[in-house]
Amino acid sequence: MKKLDMEKKIETALNSLDHVCRVGPGPFFYTRVQTRLARKERTIWETISAFIAQPAVAFTVICLIISMNSLVILQRESAPAITEQNGSLPADESDVDTIAFYDEENNNTDTQ
Repeated sequence: MKKLDMEKKIETALNSLDHVCRVGPGPFFYTRVQTRLARKERTIWETISAFIAQPAVAFTVICLIISMNSLVILQRESAPAITEQNGSLPADESDVDTIAFYDEENNNTDTQ
């Protein structure tokens, strides 16, 4: 029973393709194409896209991006951590270049 139902569905699907016809272009398509081809001046976007679409330019840009990415990855892997550069963390507060804004004794600007 299932095999007969499946065959009917297949036949129905194949029969639906019998009345399919080829779709043509829209009205005045060829006229628009001929006009566009005959036009001498190009817009700025057409000029830019034509330049970028050249294989040499596209290949160069892709190679540049890949080399920059690999350079960044290699730099991150080879850069030592902060604690590895000095051997240890700073021992006292004089080694740290920060200003303590919360320290009231050193930042008291009131002149009485």
